[in-house]
Amino acid sequence: MASTEAWDTYTRWNDAVAATVYPEAEEAGSAYLDLDDDILAGIAAAADWDGDPTAGLCEAVAGVVVRDGKLRLDQLTARRRQWMRDARTRREPPPVLAFLAVTVLAAEHMGADDSPFAKNAYYPWLSRTLGLGNDKAVLADVQKHYSARAEDYWGALNWWLEECDGRRGLPTAYALSHRYVGIPLSQALVRDGDRRRFTHFFLKYGLAPGMEINGQDLESYLGEWLTLDSCPASVNLKKLWKREATRARIADVVALELAAWDGTLDKDVEDVAGSMDSVRLLADLSRGFFGTNLSLMLSTHGGDKDDRDFSLELKDEQSEWREVAFAQASGNLRVLPLNGTIDAASALGGIVEMRDPANPGAKPLKRHPRATIPLVFDEVQQAFVERERLQLNADALLLVRADGQRGKLAKVVEDVLASHARPGWIRLGGDAGVPAGWVAFAGVQLFTPPLESKVPELVPLAKDLLTLAGGIRIPSRIRKWSVVAPPEIRVSLQTMPAFEVHVVSLKDDAVVRSWGSDEGALVVALADERLDAGDYRVELRLAGAKDPLQQGTLRLRSGDAHESELSQRDAADTSYIVGCGCSALGAIGVRVEAAANDHVKVAGIYADAQLGVDVAGTAPKAAAWMHPKPPAASVSRPLLIANPAPESCVNTGAHHLVYPKFDDGPKQKYISGECKYCGMVKRSPGWAKIAAKKPVGVHAAQTIDVAELPPVEAGDGRLWAGALDALRHLGSGTDRQLANLATQIEPGAIFGGSLAATLETLGHIDVERDAAGMVQGWAMPECQVAVRADGAAELLGYWSQDARSWLLREAEDAGARIDETQGAGQPPRTVLTGVPDSVLDVAFEQGITVVDEPSWQLLCALPPLSAVATALRRGPLPGFKSAEWFDTESATWAATTDVDRSGAFRLTKGFERIYVLRTEADVERREAARASVHLAKHVASAWAGKPLAVYMEAKQTLVVPRGCEIPGLYGRAAALASGVMPRPAQIKAGASKRKVLAYTGIDRVTADRLHALLNS
Repeated sequence: MASTEAWDTYTRWNDAVAATVYPEAEEAGSAYLDLDDDILAGIAAAADWDGDPTAGLCEAVAGVVVRDGKLRLDQLTARRRQWMRDARTRREPPPVLAFLAVTVLAAEHMGADDSPFAKNAYYPWLSRTLGLGNDKAVLADVQKHYSARAEDYWGALNWWLEECDGRRGLPTAYALSHRYVGIPLSQALVRDGDRRRFTHFFLKYGLAPGMEINGQDLESYLGEWLTLDSCPASVNLKKLWKREATRARIADVVALELAAWDGTLDKDVEDVAGSMDSVRLLADLSRGFFGTNLSLMLSTHGGDKDDRDFSLELKDEQSEWREVAFAQASGNLRVLPLNGTIDAASALGGIVEMRDPANPGAKPLKRHPRATIPLVFDEVQQAFVERERLQLNADALLLVRADGQRGKLAKVVEDVLASHARPGWIRLGGDAGVPAGWVAFAGVQLFTPPLESKVPELVPLAKDLLTLAGGIRIPSRIRKWSVVAPPEIRVSLQTMPAFEVHVVSLKDDAVVRSWGSDEGALVVALADERLDAGDYRVELRLAGAKDPLQQGTLRLRSGDAHESELSQRDAADTSYIVGCGCSALGAIGVRVEAAANDHVKVAGIYADAQLGVDVAGTAPKAAAWMHPKPPAASVSRPLLIANPAPESCVNTGAHHLVYPKFDDGPKQKYISGECKYCGMVKRSPGWAKIAAKKPVGVHAAQTIDVAELPPVEAGDGRLWAGALDALRHLGSGTDRQLANLATQIEPGAIFGGSLAATLETLGHIDVERDAAGMVQGWAMPECQVAVRADGAAELLGYWSQDARSWLLREAEDAGARIDETQGAGQPPRTVLTGVPDSVLDVAFEQGITVVDEPSWQLLCALPPLSAVATALRRGPLPGFKSAEWFDTESATWAATTDVDRSGAFRLTKGFERIYVLRTEADVERREAARASVHLAKHVASAWAGKPLAVYMEAKQTLVVPRGCEIPGLYGRAAALASGVMPRPAQIKAGASKRKVLAYTGIDRVTADRLHALLNS
């Protein structure tokens, strides 16, 4: 048994490895146990060792794992188990780090030119590193004991990094091949500098952030990249690549880096990115009650990530350079919406050319037109992003030129999708916002590569793929899903149709689910499997194979378990401070300082007092906007981009591609050609042949029958439930988390704001906003019950498993009915009917807050909306290029050149839209108050004496024009009357109909109070 002194020495080195290799950082990236000379020197310094770093580390480790000349890991394993069992120590580094570091040192010696062992020999080097012999018996013993504990130890490292939520780096210790030796090899093979340069490779070959692709499918592309003059990889990596034995391992590392990549570019790669791809198309596809709408944008990288103002010059159809303003997306990605700015049809069909006005001599940024445009959903950009070609098993959108291939292209693409895509895709036209002359295909998931190459954009880079996709991913540095809405397992295997998929628990290495297929494709909805929260490994194996062809990690988390930060958060963070004066801004979510005694705290549906505002009024049954006189619409001609001549190869697709000459070397998996006329580069997988020319036997007949696959899921009920569960798991967070969850329910920037507004309106979350309505943060109130006038009791906010179980059990025992319902466009509801007061009266003992008639209670805690308008911060009127005034007669925006009057204005400056309010006093002082769009509309209407809310007493319904949602906590009070979001409807407005939003379940007393607050 190792001495106490030996363990003290080992622990010092173990802590040194943790502090040096895995330091805490705000934006930590992928974490590798990369032991270059500088890292080893840092570890030795942290361990207070002034000798040779390698010798000191190996001596310390051997002192506790070598006994009587043999490798023995029983004591280290016992310490690892104790570390895992003790909740107080699990956030401390696992006690196996120093040992793992030695295993990496052994891997670094493999394949050296002067190695006395075979190039793929690992255990002789591990034995030598630990000071053991190299005879056959010793090596067999080392292999036996290391193999028995390797996955357990590396798993402990991964688990620790995950528990730290990525603050010490993202885990990378996964063996994609060579089960026991593969992990130390992956850590040692590629240095940090080369891993950062892989983004250059990703950009050049159009690989998307987070894309999961088999390393084997990357090998040929890596081979070409490493031979390019522009390749920034180190000489050492290029040398390693020449060794056939290390190629597969390097490709596996690149595959891991691609899966972990979030789209961020280092500065030295940004410059290269600007020259190789310049402009890409982005798309939002929103689905709502009034139909589907497609929005298109152009994107490019440029400017500083903290710089909001960014503009370029665009060449129009007259070859004149016109300045256009871009909006900031993630990092330094900039986007330019096409609607109203650039004619979308001309942008798709023409050569988009842009330049930086500050650097007119630089090479222009370009986008070439394409007859078929594949756009793959990108979780980082939260939009569909233009790619070189489709990606297997990924959610995608296709834009197809209607007159392509003499009008036959759309039908060709439709036939390909019918044979190769998962059922459920749909065709969209102009009524969905698709530009004139184009057709869109949405809901596309390609499951088998088409063997014909008439449309090369439909031939994916990879032909064999295991993908975890769909469901609700919890926003985090660590990739994890809600257990309520787990992902699908999607498998497409073209080369070998017979395969097996296993889900293995990482807790005990037990197989918990298995499926097999001899059809070459499989879709498993894990939501139907009801897996417990936990960590799993998903393995794809060819039938009868020992090692997996591909594997991924599945982490499932539940709202029953908060992240650790939640238990420490300040309860005040979940509250709105509401009062009169400056604190009136709390009614729209603006954080204010609490005054001495004249304020109310509102958390969720609970208000701790009444504000005592005396207002009176009667909600009207008609309004001016119900008989509108629409103002003259402003006409703004978008920029047009010159389109190539009809006979151009850009339009006909008849490119003259020049290909490089190939020698008699190994067969290439791809070929790249450049058009001698337009400069377009097309890259095609070498294994996809033209069907008419393929010799007999070159390709096996397609075994995948996509018609047998389950259709793409169209409903959003499970996704809403998963999003709410994810928020319960997080407890509180940022606007980016809400936006991330929103795009998983419905891709598109518009819905990003709708998710926050929906959950805030229903009382599930409290949202902090700025005066302009932008989300600053959110938190979830705990264990609240809304008891409405009809006696129905609804559960809102976060519920611990104990509290929820207690209430449901007591209610059921008392004879109450429990309904779990799912409404359109909102999370599922849990409503109890007939719960006796005897249960609700003692609920507080379980930490449950019961609020009777929450709609009325909240209205009694709010100030008049006029007080909110008065409290808004004033400042100089922002600059703008165009302005619109809110016409309260018609409740619509009207173009104006006169902003020197009172009312609500919408100011446009480039991409940005700013909403402001101005009183006569503001005009005199040349000031304005920033506001959210809904607040601006209601305040302006109140100033004009033309209320927007109309009450229909017979239906107990309050209606407002569409786009005029009741703002802030006033809207929450209106929705709490029924517990559902306002529903879209239409009412008669003179000879026509007007689209409205209807708040239901509101009685006369409540409607009058709300009207008085909005219009006093």
